[in-house]
Amino acid sequence: MNEAQIDLNAQDSSQQVDPEEDKLLTRRLPAVTPPPPRAIGVPASAPPPALGPTRPSWWRSFLAGGAPSPHMAPAAPTDERILKRRIGATCAGMAIGFVILALALGLRGAEAAFSPTISAALVLGRSLVAVGFLGFGYGLLSMAVRLFTSGTDRSSPPSDR
Repeated sequence: MNEAQIDLNAQDSSQQVDPEEDKLLTRRLPAVTPPPPRAIGVPASAPPPALGPTRPSWWRSFLAGGAPSPHMAPAAPTDERILKRRIGATCAGMAIGFVILALALGLRGAEAAFSPTISAALVLGRSLVAVGFLGFGYGLLSMAVRLFTSGTDRSSPPSDR
C-alpha cells in the first residue's frame, strides 16, 4: 500500500476519543498583586528615593573616564592645506590601487570552459568590471589632483619667460 491509496477519513472515524480523556490539565495561578501606590505629589517619572549611598553605574564611570576633561586645551587646529593634502594623497594611493586591480583583472586569461560562448562571456564581464575600476581610479586621481592644486593661486596668468 502506498501513500496515495490511504483513506484518511476512514482512519479518523475509527479512532474515537473519549471527551473526558481529551481535557487539558491546567493549574490555576495565584492572583497578581497590584504594585504599591505611589506617594502623592511625586511625579511618575521621578526615580525612587535612594535607600543609601549609591555608586555610579559602571557605564557612567566608563563614559566619564574616556571623555576629555573640560579644562584641557583643545588640540591644535589642523591647517586646511595640510588636511587637503592628506586627503589628496589618500585619494591618489587608492587610485593607484584601483588601477592595479583593474589591470590584474582585465589582463587575466580565460579559463577553460565548456563552450567558447561561456569563455567570451567571462572575458567580457571581467573587462567591463576592469573598465569600471579604471573609471573609479581615474575619478579618485582627478580628485587628488584638484585637492593638491587647490592651494595654488590660479588667478594670475603664467609669466612669459
